[in-house]
Amino acid sequence: ANAGVAGVEEAFIIYRPTGQIMWALVDGAAQAELNLLIAGVEYDLLA
Repeated sequence: ANAGVAGVEEAFIIYRPTGQIMWALVDGAAQAELNLLIAGVEYDLLA
């Protein structure tokens, strides 16, 4: 809802071969945790 708004931070996961945006986080500043689970392994993206 706030994508592209000035002052709102955004993060994107982009598949390089095609340039396709696979995932986007808009205005996640209030998040205490941001974890990614791949093949049973959890990655803390804020660590």
